Amino acid sequence: MAGNETPKSLSDDDLANIHGGTGRDMSVQDMSISEVVAGVMADRYAALNDMVDAEYTRASQLNDLGLSYSEGINLLNKAEADSQGADVSLDTKVTFNDEETTLGEVAKELGFATDALQDGQLNAAEMQAGLEQAEETRNNISDLSAMELSTLQDFINKQMQPIESQSHQAAAQSAVDKNRVEGPDRSR
Repeated sequence: MAGNETPKSLSDDDLANIHGGTGRDMSVQDMSISEVVAGVMADRYAALNDMVDAEYTRASQLNDLGLSYSEGINLLNKAEADSQGADVSLDTKVTFNDEETTLGEVAKELGFATDALQDGQLNAAEMQAGLEQAEETRNNISDLSAMELSTLQDFINKQMQPIESQSHQAAAQSAVDKNRVEGPDRSR
């Protein structure tokens, strides 16, 4: 399933022609009710699996972005502390996201105001304003990530429902089969 597409519900026409696992088209008329239910459950599981994969990717990307913001904020906080009140040079070399770069590139990545970056240094007020904005953005990313993880958990729970249902159905069928062979349990 590509992008953010939501799987469509199965219509009556869809249900009339469920594709069997053998690769041949099968009419519902040729199937038992348990085969129809199994086919629908398999289709639902596959659709939910695609949704889980897409949601996992989005949650991972947000988590990585949040970690990147945290790393950048830490680098700029350290540079500010090391400057002991003097302006911070944006040409200072640092390692950010496992790459060599400058504090200016880190500040730019975190969304610092362009006019604050033009003179090649950040004064205390520019640093404070930029860090406050970056921290707010990081917190928003963290909130979004938490929502994505919650949605991911919902999809995983929905994905497990057919498996649990099949397990209950198999147990019920086993009890029916046992009752047919042994007769009803009269020990109660």
